[in-house]
Amino acid sequence: LNYLLLTKIEYMDFYGNTIVEWLIAFIIIISSFFLAKLVYWVCKNIIKRLTKKTKTEIDDLLIDNIEEPFAFSIIIFGFWTAIQFLYTSDVWSSRLENTFYILFSINITWLISRVFTAFITNYLQPLVERTESDLDDQLLPILKKGVNITIWSLGILVGLNNAGINVGALLAGLGVGGIAFAMASKDTIANLFGGLTIFTDHPFKINERVRTKEFDGYVREIGLRTTRIESRFGSEVIVPNNKISNETIENISLEKFRRIDKIIFISNNVHSDKLNLAVELINNVLSGINDIDRSRVGLHDFNEFSFGIRIVYHINKMDNYIKIQDEINQDIIKNFISNDIKFPSRIIQE
Repeated sequence: LNYLLLTKIEYMDFYGNTIVEWLIAFIIIISSFFLAKLVYWVCKNIIKRLTKKTKTEIDDLLIDNIEEPFAFSIIIFGFWTAIQFLYTSDVWSSRLENTFYILFSINITWLISRVFTAFITNYLQPLVERTESDLDDQLLPILKKGVNITIWSLGILVGLNNAGINVGALLAGLGVGGIAFAMASKDTIANLFGGLTIFTDHPFKINERVRTKEFDGYVREIGLRTTRIESRFGSEVIVPNNKISNETIENISLEKFRRIDKIIFISNNVHSDKLNLAVELINNVLSGINDIDRSRVGLHDFNEFSFGIRIVYHINKMDNYIKIQDEINQDIIKNFISNDIKFPSRIIQE
């Protein structure tokens, strides 16, 4: 009775396949997962130790980037083998075959993309960072993204073609749809052209301080569509390239000097000699600073309360201009106090 029961169960049919056939397919799938895990462990714990003993780093780089796609290919192959033990209709057989073609293409594309990105990061990027020009630093991320997009596009097209999909008709349809897409995404396209303008005209570079009528900060990243700027308050401003390329931009980092133009008011309850002394003291202070030039001092204006002495000078050391300006102001105040030159209690300015 038990034998007849087992025989009956063995030949029971589920979706056109017996329990034994389903069991074999399930065992193959589970085995592929274990085999993939084993291969991944061997690569990580044995092969990597061997490659670390070699002088070159290329083998370490290759093993590190092919182990995951290789393990995934074992799982795909396991599913493919399991399907061969099962009966499927012609329609489902064709669909599954096309699906596996696409999966294999995606896996190979993933492998190529990983290896390419790793070589860029480990070999090309250090070379670019050692060059004096900043242009290659800005172009490398774009090149990296562009080549990756190309690799994935080609990989998906090859997979679809092997799956029996008419890629030519698909591309033709995309071409017609591309016109409508371009019309709908004209702002994005304008930003892309704005990014190209920034790369060709070089109005600013990474880490330079720029200022427009809307923001003031340091350029941290220049992308294809947007430019990221760290404001002087610490926040991040993301500006579309189309907008920033059409605005008047002041590149603060390229300033050769900082022009200071101010008026110092002193009380008019002094003798003319005191006025001349004040001008002389200011000139002496300015002449004692090495990092300024083109200084001019003179009586600019006067009223019933005060004399206005205009001071104009250029600070050449841009990274320290606040300290230099503070030093000048402190010295002027000290000299005025020591020579009894008083500031007015009231100032009238037009």
